[in-house]
Amino acid sequence: MNNRPLCLSLSLLFTMFVLSEAYAENRFRLLGGIGTTKTSFDYAEMDLFNHHYGAQFVHYVAEKYAYGLEIVHHQMFKSKGGAHEYLSVCIVLEAMLHKIWLNQMGIAGYIGTGDSRFKPFGFRSSTGLDIPIGEKVSLSILSRSDLIFEDKVIFSSSLEAGMSVRF
Repeated sequence: MNNRPLCLSLSLLFTMFVLSEAYAENRFRLLGGIGTTKTSFDYAEMDLFNHHYGAQFVHYVAEKYAYGLEIVHHQMFKSKGGAHEYLSVCIVLEAMLHKIWLNQMGIAGYIGTGDSRFKPFGFRSSTGLDIPIGEKVSLSILSRSDLIFEDKVIFSSSLEAGMSVRF
């Protein structure tokens, strides 16, 4: 397996983080969500309920724009052999509009765990509210979509909630 694209991406993110000093606000966000999965796998049972949990670290380079890294554990669906799960590492781009409307998009590497041993790539996007509940704390409520390109395409749609801390 060739890890060069992931290593180059992480190096680029780290370099951008070190060199950018214009706005310099960071956010750490814990998140979790539930939803449904659509797939064309023959062995997927009717339980296409999914859930995920993880964390994000984003660095704002301007008042409205940020980039960062997300690490999330997903359970996409259950099959007869077990759970179809992934650990994803995602490079995230984030835009904050009107100080509460949050939009995110990213490209991710998904590492198969559980029933899945594949290492596909995919895209993710989310949009929703980031509601301030204190000077440095906010509550995020987002609609999230993941599109994973394994042997067959997996589409996951979920409602995600999280807590952000600014520093």
